Amino acid sequence: MKKIKHYTDLGHAHFITLVINKRRAVFLNSETARKAIQAIEFYQKSFFIKILGYVIMPDHVHLIVWPQGKKTLEEFVRDYKKYLAKEILQRLTISEKTKVLLGRPQKRNHLFQIWQKGYYDFNIYNQQTLNEKLNYMHYNPVRKGLVENPEEYPYSSCRDCVGKGEVLMEVDKI
Repeated sequence: MKKIKHYTDLGHAHFITLVINKRRAVFLNSETARKAIQAIEFYQKSFFIKILGYVIMPDHVHLIVWPQGKKTLEEFVRDYKKYLAKEILQRLTISEKTKVLLGRPQKRNHLFQIWQKGYYDFNIYNQQTLNEKLNYMHYNPVRKGLVENPEEYPYSSCRDCVGKGEVLMEVDKI
């Protein structure tokens, strides 16, 4: 498998996608979706990363992040996925856990795989591309038939961007 090179310099933002293993819809559970947003906030502060946008879809997470500190984007993603995997496992029923059971555990006590390996990273160098990625991300719930308008979807930064409805997490403005 070819290793994807991630460009993580501090000069620009990144559109990243994290996908649940086998596309299981673990974020349909509102408690788990809210936990995903809380984890973004926590790691945003501890990693000095600006969050410019997010959406928590049933089976994946989109983020637009801009690293500001000394820690890398890879470290942010690693820690976020690790923490959230533990939270997700606690909420799964026994039958749901068997669906994410590893055939051959790689490490001791590593029986489950919640996330697909790696992540998608698209570098954003200008405002036009940032706007395109924000629109793509915010309209994702509409394209998937979850809502009719992007601001109706509760697990997205769209409400903060347009100033409508309950905001679960404020995003950074640039």
